[in-house]
Amino acid sequence: MKTMAGETWLCRTGLDLTLYLKTPPLAADVVAAWEVYQRVCPSDKRRFIKTTEMFFWDELSKPDRLESLAPYLEGQDERLDHGVAFRDDDLVEGWSFNVEGVLPDDLDVDQCASFCQVLFPPNTNHTKVYELALGLANSLDFLSGHAGYSCVFDPWRKFTAFDTIYAWAKRYWGLDVQDLNLTLPCVLDAIKGANWLTMVGSEFWDRLTFSGEKFPQFKTAVTVTATKFGKMIRAGEVPVLADRNRREFPIEYAEVEAALWDLKLQDHPEFAGRFGVEEATMKWFRRLKEPAKW
Repeated sequence: MKTMAGETWLCRTGLDLTLYLKTPPLAADVVAAWEVYQRVCPSDKRRFIKTTEMFFWDELSKPDRLESLAPYLEGQDERLDHGVAFRDDDLVEGWSFNVEGVLPDDLDVDQCASFCQVLFPPNTNHTKVYELALGLANSLDFLSGHAGYSCVFDPWRKFTAFDTIYAWAKRYWGLDVQDLNLTLPCVLDAIKGANWLTMVGSEFWDRLTFSGEKFPQFKTAVTVTATKFGKMIRAGEVPVLADRNRREFPIEYAEVEAALWDLKLQDHPEFAGRFGVEEATMKWFRRLKEPAKW
């Protein structure tokens, strides 16, 4: 789905993978994540590169050569707000990758998480998302994370975009609503919630109890995979939107949500647009547990 405003895009839906990181990434972390990303993303889709200090994108002439990345990692270990991003020609629906340290002052909060986010083109095979999520969960020391269908918006028209995103979220249970600037301070001590893939870092996982079992005992097609820095839970074979108008509901997502409920964030700033007008943000966050209220 994509909504236009005149001749330019306003917001769209697509597959998204986001990991929330304990600490700002070091150069070694960027390299490790880049090596995972290049195994999944075609080389001709890794054409441009930019750091957080740059205003414009550079063309990456040798996207498969590690040494081509080196100039962009200078200062990565000295600056907590440094990061590297890649993209292809398509600014709206193309491949994009961003791993970035975030300073609390940037968001006017006391503390916040850093992040690694990948956006995929429409119709990307879900196996690529799974492969990349597993690789990153074994490469980056993460707090938590999620992957599945999500919304992307034009940041210059966020309030208008979130009116449309609100309508989409009302219809599709499995659609994630994303505004990183609002969420990063909230996921230091809690998780955002369940999606098709839900990553739970070791520190969070150790806070859970499952009646003496090592893993939760799911009744549906949910699997748990151990990674170097935590666990990755897969809710069903493929990601779903779960269309309310067709009386669909993501049962696997809801079962994962219930199992992780003790880790769930209890407060979050209001999203823009109609979310804020209706004071509906926390109702959306709790929708899989309390669907009648959403």
